[in-house]
Amino acid sequence: MTERVNVICMRWGEKYPADYVRVLKSAVAKHLKRRHRFVCLTDDPDALASDGIETFPLPDIPTGSRERGWHKIALFKPQLYDLVGEALFLDLDLVVLGDLSVFFDAAGEFLIIREWPVLGMRLGLVSYRGGNSSVFRFRIGGQAGVYRAFMEDSVGAMGLFRNEQRFLSAHAEGLAFWRDGLCASFKRDCMGFFPSHFFVSPSAPRGSRIVVFHGSPSPHELLGGGFWGRRLYRGYGCVSWVRDYWLAHGGGGEPPQASFS
Repeated sequence: MTERVNVICMRWGEKYPADYVRVLKSAVAKHLKRRHRFVCLTDDPDALASDGIETFPLPDIPTGSRERGWHKIALFKPQLYDLVGEALFLDLDLVVLGDLSVFFDAAGEFLIIREWPVLGMRLGLVSYRGGNSSVFRFRIGGQAGVYRAFMEDSVGAMGLFRNEQRFLSAHAEGLAFWRDGLCASFKRDCMGFFPSHFFVSPSAPRGSRIVVFHGSPSPHELLGGGFWGRRLYRGYGCVSWVRDYWLAHGGGGEPPQASFS
């Protein structure tokens, strides 16, 4: 019998309402046919209790930086509650478009998105092209060195590395990247050139299994009318395939309200 796998997400604070977890759980149930546990590590389990979502407390870890993602380092504790085996971590702010089995079928010790290039990278002004931690797979307890390295000098780590994904890219053993196109960027792969976003609705990329909403906009901004996004990634109006996804997986009929702290 195939080993049961884990799909893990995290929710803390008020940036993303509980609907994001409910929608993600429904999407995973539809698109992952393997036996699996869907788990949310959270500081507010009561918000998810009525939905039958398995929750564990958000592990205590130093996060003195304003960068929220440092909480993810807790996933690499030598023992993470009673979880065992392979685990796929998914950020809340993404859209699942297709079969997720490929994320467990792919060979490798630690698989992560290769960060999408920004203008500074294309101009040679920025050299970083490591991992984007919106979607990564690891074995529970198999990357304990990442956790230990951070806990030994968390202040130094947060001072030296801009965010947790850069720290992770520098310390994970056997790091490799998902194949191109498996995970798409909403900003890079779905939107055209500015200012076309105001006239042409972003389209869902063919062949991608997940669309990642890193930075701004977030999925909930695209459910109704009005302006969304920032700077060169600003647009207008409802994006129908994002709204269809949200409603199909049990999201509220009205766009959820979320803070941007």
